[in-house]
Amino acid sequence: MKPIPAQNEMWRQNFTLIELLIVIAIIAILASLLLSALNSARGKARQIKCVNTLRMYGQAGSNYAGDFDDFWFPRTTKVPEKTTATYFINVPLIRSKYLNVDIKKYNADGWLPPTILCPLSSAMQKEYSYGCYFSNSYGIIYNGTDENPVGSGFRGYRLPRIRKPSRSMAMADAQDYLIYQTNYLEYIKKREGVPLNPGNGMLAYRHGESFNGVFFDIHVESLRFSEFSKRKIELMNPLNP
Repeated sequence: MKPIPAQNEMWRQNFTLIELLIVIAIIAILASLLLSALNSARGKARQIKCVNTLRMYGQAGSNYAGDFDDFWFPRTTKVPEKTTATYFINVPLIRSKYLNVDIKKYNADGWLPPTILCPLSSAMQKEYSYGCYFSNSYGIIYNGTDENPVGSGFRGYRLPRIRKPSRSMAMADAQDYLIYQTNYLEYIKKREGVPLNPGNGMLAYRHGESFNGVFFDIHVESLRFSEFSKRKIELMNPLNP
């Protein structure tokens, strides 16, 4: 017995509609998985870029020490062009010779090409003609950097005095030039939504809830707050025994 044409046609339409909805659902799931994978890969690539950049700073600081009596990049120093002590990142010699910055193009204090800053930092919110702001990307460890000699404006670590260079940080992801605020809960209140030069001393846990730090032996580590808390004293105090 042949099926009634009208019933057969309705059965085919309903079946096609169900198939279409299933296909759409599968495509949506696959697209969501692909987007998640792409975002993860993009974040990983940016973290690797940050790690390599910090390693570059570590090597540059070591090269500087080789030329300046074993002193790593100073927290501050005096230069002929300025009447007061200035941060190392503003010293023309350091910028040009050790960081390979075109100081004619990037001639404003604190501003550097984005290629040598963390790609996930608030420094990347906007690139100006004179670069991006260093202090919104990285900060330095400074505990114990007394002025030596007095009146020189020079405050820095002499590498032979650092007993555990592989366990003491020199620089790290931060939102300020000098790092003194290290609490993860404080960071997540605003994350990277801060203005230029916020002056908050904040260590920045911007890489999947962790931060990158370069040590005085030039290796780089990625640390979560829990691990950082266990090692905070030796990480933040290079001159401690």
